[in-house]
Amino acid sequence: MCWQTLGALRTWVEHGRAPRTLPATLRNVSGEPATRGLCRYPQASRYDGHGDPKAAASLRCVPSTRH
Repeated sequence: MCWQTLGALRTWVEHGRAPRTLPATLRNVSGEPATRGLCRYPQASRYDGHGDPKAAASLRCVPSTRH
Protein backbone atom coordinates (compact mmCIF):
# COMPACT_ATOMS: atom_id res chain seq x y z
CA MET A 1 0.00 0.00 0.00
CA CYS A 2 2.95 2.31 0.46
CA TRP A 3 3.30 2.84 -3.29
CA GLN A 4 -0.39 3.84 -3.48
CA THR A 5 0.13 6.47 -0.79
CA LEU A 6 3.23 7.82 -2.47
CA GLY A 7 1.45 7.96 -5.82
CA ALA A 8 -1.47 9.85 -4.30
CA LEU A 9 0.86 12.34 -2.61
CA ARG A 10 2.85 12.81 -5.81
CA THR A 11 -0.32 13.56 -7.78
CA TRP A 12 -1.30 16.07 -5.10
CA VAL A 13 2.05 17.86 -5.19
CA GLU A 14 2.60 17.76 -8.95
CA HIS A 15 -0.98 18.25 -10.18
CA GLY A 16 -2.82 19.86 -7.25
CA ARG A 17 -5.33 16.99 -6.89
CA ALA A 18 -5.61 16.03 -3.22
CA PRO A 19 -6.63 12.42 -2.52
CA ARG A 20 -10.03 11.77 -0.94
CA THR A 21 -8.40 9.19 1.35
CA LEU A 22 -4.98 7.69 1.96
CA PRO A 23 -4.72 3.92 2.48
CA ALA A 24 -3.36 2.73 5.82
CA THR A 25 -2.93 -0.59 7.62
CA LEU A 26 -3.25 -0.58 11.39
CA ARG A 27 -2.86 -3.33 13.98
CA ASN A 28 -5.27 -3.85 16.87
CA VAL A 29 -4.14 -4.83 20.38
CA SER A 30 -4.09 -8.50 19.29
CA GLY A 31 -1.77 -7.68 16.38
CA GLU A 32 -4.43 -8.32 13.71
CA PRO A 33 -4.24 -6.01 10.69
CA ALA A 34 -7.07 -3.65 9.81
CA THR A 35 -7.12 -1.48 6.69
CA ARG A 36 -8.43 2.07 6.74
CA GLY A 37 -8.83 4.97 4.41
CA LEU A 38 -7.46 8.01 6.22
CA CYS A 39 -10.02 10.76 5.62
CA ARG A 40 -9.55 14.47 5.00
CA TYR A 41 -9.90 16.60 8.12
CA PRO A 42 -12.43 17.16 9.67
CA GLN A 43 -13.93 13.86 8.50
CA ALA A 44 -13.39 10.52 10.23
CA SER A 45 -13.61 6.91 9.08
CA ARG A 46 -16.70 5.09 10.42
CA TYR A 47 -18.01 1.54 9.95
CA ASP A 48 -21.01 1.56 7.59
CA GLY A 49 -22.65 -1.52 9.16
CA HIS A 50 -21.89 -3.94 6.31
CA GLY A 51 -18.98 -6.28 5.73
CA ASP A 52 -15.79 -6.79 7.69
CA PRO A 53 -15.23 -3.91 10.14
CA LYS A 54 -11.46 -4.44 9.72
CA ALA A 55 -11.62 -3.71 5.97
CA ALA A 56 -11.38 -0.23 4.48
CA ALA A 57 -14.19 -1.09 2.04
CA SER A 58 -16.59 -1.33 5.02
CA LEU A 59 -15.91 2.20 6.23
CA ARG A 60 -16.97 5.64 5.01
CA CYS A 61 -15.65 9.14 5.61
CA VAL A 62 -18.20 11.09 7.63
CA PRO A 63 -18.16 14.45 9.42
CA SER A 64 -16.33 14.07 12.70
CA THR A 65 -18.14 14.76 15.94
CA ARG A 66 -14.86 15.98 17.49
CA HIS A 67 -12.94 19.08 16.37
